[in-house]
Amino acid sequence: MGRLTVVLGPNGAGKSVLLSLLAGLRKPTCGELLFKGGGMGRVSAKLLAAQIAWVPHQTSGGDFFPVEDAVGMGRIALGESRAATRAAAGRALAFFELTALAAAPLGALSGGQRRLVLFARAMAQLEGAKGGVLLLDEPDAHLDPAQAASLFGKLRLLVDQGLTVVAVLHDLNLAAEFADDAWLMQGGRLLATGAAGGVLTEANLSRVYGVKIGAVQGWQAG
Repeated sequence: MGRLTVVLGPNGAGKSVLLSLLAGLRKPTCGELLFKGGGMGRVSAKLLAAQIAWVPHQTSGGDFFPVEDAVGMGRIALGESRAATRAAAGRALAFFELTALAAAPLGALSGGQRRLVLFARAMAQLEGAKGGVLLLDEPDAHLDPAQAASLFGKLRLLVDQGLTVVAVLHDLNLAAEFADDAWLMQGGRLLATGAAGGVLTEANLSRVYGVKIGAVQGWQAG
């Protein structure tokens, strides 16, 4: 079983920078990032692509690509057959209830639908990965409350299957309801980490956000 970790903190705290470091898109100015016991800088790009998927906060372009092709792009670096890529894309689209949109161009989708396509692409990318890592920067952006709750319910299913999810969030209620662990950031530093129930306390949240915030409680997977 994997873990679902949320990264919380005010704007400018360094959450997105941390996520891009974990994705291998930035090099640390000091120290070393470790991936499965070895330095990330010494891991091949192909292996990283098979193990780590990153969904950024904002994307643009590609409006004329059919949804199915956009999802399949997540597997380009794996060097597999076109048939295998299409099959993986189909399973990811079905998981996110997007099959009916497979032939639609990205430009015809709503912001929320387009966001779900990005999640499907990341899922397709990690299909078959043992101990894969899914990095999400504000995954609830452009989603209404029902869509956001549905997304996190699906993420929990993936976590139960062994995927590790790290998500930058601003929604404390989503964090409390679905997260196993939480990291609180301020000024580029991690101020508190651990089980979500022990991190999302009134003292910690009020300190990080600079205003009085009550403790947030939700179910904990242990």
